[in-house]
Amino acid sequence: MTHKMSAGTPRTGRELLLIAAKKQQSLLLKREKTLKRQVEEHINAGSELCSLAIERSELINAENDMKALIKQLDALSVRHDRLMKIIKSDFLKLNNKAAIAQAERESFDFEIKHMIWHL
Repeated sequence: MTHKMSAGTPRTGRELLLIAAKKQQSLLLKREKTLKRQVEEHINAGSELCSLAIERSELINAENDMKALIKQLDALSVRHDRLMKIIKSDFLKLNNKAAIAQAERESFDFEIKHMIWHL
């Protein structure tokens, strides 16, 4: 709910609180989305690692220029290192963080709706 005010009309404390709460809400939503994305990356990392191994094997077996092959293998190595870092991270801890972030955001959403209703 937005209130149209003429220039020079001060906002009430509740309105200012609501503005601040909405900013916090967007931060909580961004954190939740980031953690959910990380959980999905962790879930898919094993499959991506298998695909990476197949891709590496195909590159090696193909008749390519050695310089181009090394460049492509270096790129695959970077992807491999990133996937291994993801796989080695604690999935349960990450999943718990994502669930907590979602619960916090949902609770905060409820409080904002409650505030709006009382404005």
